[in-house]
Amino acid sequence: MTTPELIALIGEDLTQIDKCLSRPDFPDTDPQWHQLYALRKALDEQQRDLVAEEFQEDSGAYKSITAKIAGASVVLQAVITDIGKVSQTISTVTEIVGLAGQLIKLATA
Repeated sequence: MTTPELIALIGEDLTQIDKCLSRPDFPDTDPQWHQLYALRKALDEQQRDLVAEEFQEDSGAYKSITAKIAGASVVLQAVITDIGKVSQTISTVTEIVGLAGQLIKLATA
């Protein structure tokens, strides 16, 4: 996956999170709403950081992390539409945030 593809994928994830947060059956009075919103903000900041970094896209570490992000994004797409799976959505977004953080560390190492 190229860096522009990664940035676009994270953008798609952010859009899906925004749709989830705006659902009428998921009120902002729900503690999980606030948890997901905080993760959304973190992922948005990481996306901006990733745009600014340069990566060695052919490195094994880059390929491994981006493949994990792609896999987690597929899971996110599957669970985010079911409000009953908010806990799994939060867990998946947490995973994506952690992986994006690993990429940022990789670029600054």
